[in-house]
Amino acid sequence: MKAFKKVKIAAGATTDVVLNVPVKNLAYYDIATGKWVVEGGKYELLVGTSSRDIKQRVSISIQ
Repeated sequence: MKAFKKVKIAAGATTDVVLNVPVKNLAYYDIATGKWVVEGGKYELLVGTSSRDIKQRVSISIQ
């Protein structure tokens, strides 16, 4: 999980929610170089109420 926001809306209503995910939050620690690394490429961000209930998918590219 990289971002979270709790939003209350009425039943049947919709709303927009903006979540910010800094690129550094996509990094992993590379033991060989001893540094945090963000690999370029396409990532898919999943939005849902849980890992079993995905409501939206968004693709991003990192160079």
